[in-house]
Amino acid sequence: MTARRPTAVDILRHLERSNCRECKLPSCMAFAASVLRGERRIRDCPRLTAEAFAALQTLFGADVDEPRTAPTPSEAYGQELMTSLMARMDQVDLAEAAARLGGEMRGSRLMIRCLGRIFELDGAGRLYSQCHVNPWVHAPLLWYVLESAGAHPTGEWVTFRELRHAQDWIRFFEHRCEREMQRIADGDPQLFGDLLQIFGGRPMPDPSNGSFAPSALVIHPLPRLPVLISYWPAEDTFGSKLTLFFDRTAEENLPVESLYRLSGGIVEMLRKIAQRQVALTT
Repeated sequence: MTARRPTAVDILRHLERSNCRECKLPSCMAFAASVLRGERRIRDCPRLTAEAFAALQTLFGADVDEPRTAPTPSEAYGQELMTSLMARMDQVDLAEAAARLGGEMRGSRLMIRCLGRIFELDGAGRLYSQCHVNPWVHAPLLWYVLESAGAHPTGEWVTFRELRHAQDWIRFFEHRCEREMQRIADGDPQLFGDLLQIFGGRPMPDPSNGSFAPSALVIHPLPRLPVLISYWPAEDTFGSKLTLFFDRTAEENLPVESLYRLSGGIVEMLRKIAQRQVALTT
């Protein structure tokens, strides 16, 4: 067979796909992308079988384990991730997924509410919505359908740092998600609260809990994945503070990597809307 350039999906198909983290990366997909960037060798996978390596060697040629680079690593990773998730959708019983995840069936499509908006997935993993379809919604939705246990929230709130498998993502989450969302809130606290309410934000069930801001709101990016946003505006000599909390069951419904990407997508959405609002008023 003629050797060709491997893709992350090609590599992923021959890995165990258990996300064991023994390679010190958060997922098998992240490992595959790291191989493409030349940061890891395929043999660095501690669970790679001789049969898998031989299959990759047959497919890609003798240089299968040579360092290589991807033309645009971040974009390639996102594209490969989407491709790999969509490729697995043919294994899903959509009606079973609807019952498991708090969704509904609409004809042959699985309907799920995300931040008060309706999104539909077909058997090939294609996403449909009357609003703009964003990649940050599409990938987490696929991940949710494929891997969520459908665990019901317990009402026990924890920070991202307290999630079991968050250690490799904490620094990115705090910078990309919490700090960026805090900047948006600081720019116009009233607008920030209004936007959260537009997207289904509701007061937390126990407003007397002193661990959270009095105006803390709960949003539902996915049916069984609530996120509590606690924002304290700056006052006197105290600076502002924003913390995102997840239900203790969050990791049963979405991998930590996807929680990070979903949160980052919400931040980007809020930023764009806030920027448009500022442009309209100036």
